[in-house]
Amino acid sequence: MKKNYWVVVCCLLTATWIPAQANEPQILDRVAAIVNDDVVLLSELDTRVNFIRKQWLQKRQGGELPPQSELRKSILDQLILEQLQLQMAQRAGLTIDDTELTQTLESVSERQGLNLSQWRSQLEKSGTSYNLVREQIRNEMLFARLQKRALQERIQITPQEVDQSLSAAIESGTTQGEFQVSHILLAIPEEAKDADWQALEKQAEDIYQQLQKNPEQFAELAKTFSSTKTAERGGDIGWRRAEELPSVFAEQALLLKVGEVAKPIRADSGFHIVQLMKVRGIEKNLVTETQVQHILIKSNEIRSNEESKTLIYDIHRKLKKGADFSTLANIYSDDPISARKGGDLGWVMPGMTVPVFERTMKKTPVGGLSDPFESEFGWHVLEVITRRTEDRSHELRRQAAEERLREQKFAEERESWLLELKRGAYIEIKI
Repeated sequence: MKKNYWVVVCCLLTATWIPAQANEPQILDRVAAIVNDDVVLLSELDTRVNFIRKQWLQKRQGGELPPQSELRKSILDQLILEQLQLQMAQRAGLTIDDTELTQTLESVSERQGLNLSQWRSQLEKSGTSYNLVREQIRNEMLFARLQKRALQERIQITPQEVDQSLSAAIESGTTQGEFQVSHILLAIPEEAKDADWQALEKQAEDIYQQLQKNPEQFAELAKTFSSTKTAERGGDIGWRRAEELPSVFAEQALLLKVGEVAKPIRADSGFHIVQLMKVRGIEKNLVTETQVQHILIKSNEIRSNEESKTLIYDIHRKLKKGADFSTLANIYSDDPISARKGGDLGWVMPGMTVPVFERTMKKTPVGGLSDPFESEFGWHVLEVITRRTEDRSHELRRQAAEERLREQKFAEERESWLLELKRGAYIEIKI
């Protein structure tokens, strides 16, 4: 809850001291720090310090606590940062409602094998205030939401960075399985001049473009153009572990999907062209993808939620009577990107959409039309065009690498952002 500094100061000036007995004043509270137009109270600092000490004594993990003075200084700094984030969240209109908070608390308790009531009782028996923990978790959720909004535009992950991350995994020997790779070498003499290199580069590019159109020609082209001993068997170098592949093209080969051809790689010996033929010993990640189209109706300043609901049900009735989905999506849908494509969202994998959309999509049969449903974006109706099952091991490896990079960059940017937040604020330590 926001505390206006001047109100608090006036209260302290007029009511800091109360008589317990005649001539024996008693202090109520003190300001520990001023943070812009808010304050951190000494009671808040004491409560947090006691909470941290109690948690440490219960768990006895991670060595010794720092000295009391260092602990208080560190926790006061944390409370100042929290106050700054609360102020920013309030200005941005961000909140965590009780329903969302309760769902998170239930998840926390379930991870400990307890229901929410049991977890609350356990906390209180240990002398920990449930309400204190509850509000701390609410704040942590709020800060996470605020930080995501503030930092998402500052974090950029390039395909090259993902490639480098995967390459590092290859070099460290953490890549499992075996790979069947085919290889074409367009060799060049040691005395070759620049013009010879340029001519060979053009030949390599021509072969690569031909393979882009028809990768199944690789063996035939290897027999015709490759200068290696494997040319007679279509360039196939056999099954190899990642670390056993020739270093000149190992990284590029392992970044490919099965059947894909890498761009020509220049080396001292000439140009290499490689194709990843097969993979074994790596668990497949079979994913069911759904090709789906939808119509979204949003509420706005001139259309209430009830009117949006009425409109989506009217559209649903027209679709049931045989109206063309693409035409209605183009006319009515408030999703501008898919509306231009007749509502088509393309191939959708699990986790790509909000939960209610995914649940509705999964229970709708191929060729079927869903009933209208509401998500955080508005009212939807969807139609499932078709489904397929694909091995997405390659994409999932890239996604995992990208997520690792994103987490690393987020942690780095978060520290910089918090420092900027402090530098731009008025902070006065009063103790």
